[in-house]
Amino acid sequence: MNEILLLNKQVGETPLACMERFRDTHPEYQGVKMTYAGRLDPIASGLLIVLTGDKVHEKEAYLGLPKTYECTALLGVATDTYDVLGIPVGDPLLEEERVQVETCAKQAAGGRVRLELETFIGTFQQAYPPYSSKTVDGKQLHQIARSGDIEGVEIPSRLVTVYEVGEVEVRRISRSEIRRQITDTVSRVTGDFRQDEIINVWDRLLQEEVGEDYGLVSFTIAVSSGTYIRSIVNSLGEKIGSGACILKLHRTKVGDFKETNVDKS
Repeated sequence: MNEILLLNKQVGETPLACMERFRDTHPEYQGVKMTYAGRLDPIASGLLIVLTGDKVHEKEAYLGLPKTYECTALLGVATDTYDVLGIPVGDPLLEEERVQVETCAKQAAGGRVRLELETFIGTFQQAYPPYSSKTVDGKQLHQIARSGDIEGVEIPSRLVTVYEVGEVEVRRISRSEIRRQITDTVSRVTGDFRQDEIINVWDRLLQEEVGEDYGLVSFTIAVSSGTYIRSIVNSLGEKIGSGACILKLHRTKVGDFKETNVDKS
């Protein structure tokens, strides 16, 4: 048996569910101690390091490894979770919001998004997202956010580093295709994440005449451990003035471990 497993977490799957799926197809690991090193958000996919046996005691060393992701962000809409598993912020159906969506698509085509992404390279203080597992006064932030009391909370931050942003691609996507992808992604998520409410709000938004299409930006990003790509995308939306949230996030590398070596069974 391997002490270090490289698994592929699927969209909508929890890290724990990913481990259990592996156990189901590898009965030799039944009863063996296992732990995953490094969370992935519900809609994220990709490389998940799982430690087994005595290796579980070395978890902290693996948690601190740098990570590389492939990210696709939807431009023109911000959400309370900073990804599409969230409620759009404000009212994108207002006339001024429609102008922002259309302007954002033009900015993407004009290359401004590429320049703004490069401004994140370096070391800086990053606040935890309101919808995260960080604990404040004995409660996780996402619990406080769901209760509606997040405005009165002083959200902590941590020092993070963005090492590189590369392979930036900007394009446009129709409202119908965005709606299809969001519905498919949110429907895969298990557990209580307000899925019905989220899909209903996105349906209302994307069925209306809010411009012909939206802008998308895809890029790779290498970061230090603990960096929230969701927060970077949300900040990108603030910089360009029209909002942005993650549509897809895929982890390709953790330290020297690459997704090309994941268990395919």
